Amino acid sequence: MVSAKKKPAKKTTAPKGAVAAAPAQLKAFHHGTDGFENFGFSRFWWEGDGPREGISSKVLKKFQPKIGNHEDADAITAARTDLLLPPDAQADYMDVRHLLARYDTTLPAHETHAFVQVTLHFPGAVNMHGAWEEARAFAMEHFVLDRERRLAAIMALHAPTLAASASFLHAHLLIPLRRLGSLGWGEMERHLPNDRGREETYAAWTAFQTRWQAQLR
Repeated sequence: MVSAKKKPAKKTTAPKGAVAAAPAQLKAFHHGTDGFENFGFSRFWWEGDGPREGISSKVLKKFQPKIGNHEDADAITAARTDLLLPPDAQADYMDVRHLLARYDTTLPAHETHAFVQVTLHFPGAVNMHGAWEEARAFAMEHFVLDRERRLAAIMALHAPTLAASASFLHAHLLIPLRRLGSLGWGEMERHLPNDRGREETYAAWTAFQTRWQAQLR
């Protein structure tokens, strides 16, 4: 049998004067609070075609509100943190760093949505754990267990009084915008990162608060 000789591979070189694309920027839009009492909503997206740093550092920063002087740069200073997963999510996604790393590495380049941040303020809270359990139950019901969403929710409770601040106790819900299931990150959630998503989330939170308070009576 006669074997064909392989032709030497052609060398490819970047065009002269070509400049690498600048890194993509993680942009944010923080909606105003007019008409949305004790409720914050921010959406984050990627702008630019260059390499993306990922959302991990931005999200995990919420675990470290500044409270005094901490020598350990990795210390968690939030009053409480948690990661809520849909029932059929893979076990290794219980590690928040793994979950975010997989989100960053598998997000298609053409998708620009990153995550949303919902902030629930508790000006009348009598303790931290009551506010925390209310926020956690809402996140589980509205984002995680809802069959049309099946989203992961990363949570951090901030207690500004620990840093001698007069700001209210509040919980951050950080929601990556892909459904999470047995095969890992899946379909994009496109109904949340916009005005309608903000309005629907606020309406759901208001209704949930009413039901929650009724249970406590």
